[in-house]
Amino acid sequence: MANRLSHSLNEIESHTPVIKAQATENDVASKNGEQIEEGDHVYTRIRGGRHEGNVSAHRSDSTTSLPNNQQQGKVNKIVTDQEEADAEDVKHPPKVLFTDQKGKDVAHNPGTLDVTDRA
Repeated sequence: MANRLSHSLNEIESHTPVIKAQATENDVASKNGEQIEEGDHVYTRIRGGRHEGNVSAHRSDSTTSLPNNQQQGKVNKIVTDQEEADAEDVKHPPKVLFTDQKGKDVAHNPGTLDVTDRA
């Protein structure tokens, strides 16, 4: 019985996302351990739906006059320290900030994201 429990625990741990303990401040990894960089397309499931977008170098300005279809899907910034988090008004860095497919600004923990397409 102990062997079955040990085996089950090892299997669970092997499928558990890497949410904590990033290697360094600048290393931001997805739930599969892939590096998230600008230009990557990321995806996560949330509340029965999804959020997805592309990582880009610039944070979108919510007051811009661009139509939603030009703003959607752009990941805006990767926040790695508390100073950046305070400036972007998010809590508990690291966070990946992006505009989802509906034009809404969202922030997610990198460990909850899948990288679906590389830049």
